Amino acid sequence: MLLTAPLFVLFFLALFVRWSNATGAWLGLLASIATAVAIAYAEDLGLPLEISFVWMMPCSLLAGAVVGMVGSLLPAWPPAEK
Repeated sequence: MLLTAPLFVLFFLALFVRWSNATGAWLGLLASIATAVAIAYAEDLGLPLEISFVWMMPCSLLAGAVVGMVGSLLPAWPPAEK
């Protein structure tokens, strides 16, 4: 359940975002995983989040999609050699 939304972020970017690229997909995946872990293990990590684990999937999906779309607008890294 922890990695379901981060995996769907990759499918979402590939199917519905025309300008998505590998840089944005990686950034979105990492942001989505970090959000899911932060919500699921907030108490164990000592984070001051008062949010239920039920919000883990929608929040990580939203965070991953937004970061992935914005990250896809960044230039590719490493830059292509000419």
